[in-house]
Amino acid sequence: MAVIYDHVIVNKLAEVNKEALSRNAKWKIAHTADDLTRIEEFEFLQILACPAVSVLQKNVKKELEGCLKLRNACGHPNSFKFA
Repeated sequence: MAVIYDHVIVNKLAEVNKEALSRNAKWKIAHTADDLTRIEEFEFLQILACPAVSVLQKNVKKELEGCLKLRNACGHPNSFKFA
C-alpha cells in the first residue's frame, strides 16, 4: 500500500481527493500518504480503479482485493487455516 500511496501523492492526488469527496461529503482533502490512510483500504482500491482516477485496472484491483481479504482473514482470530 505504501507504494500505491506514494504514487497517488505524486501523480493522482487531485483525482483521488475529488472521487473521495464525491463518495463521502465529509472527506477532508488529503495532502500526505498518512491522510490517504483515512480511506478504508477496500474503498481506496475502488477509488483507484474508477474511470476518473484510473490507477488500477480491473484485474489488478481484483487481485489486490483478494490479497486484502487473505490478510484480514489471517490477521484476526478465527478458524481460518492457511495452507
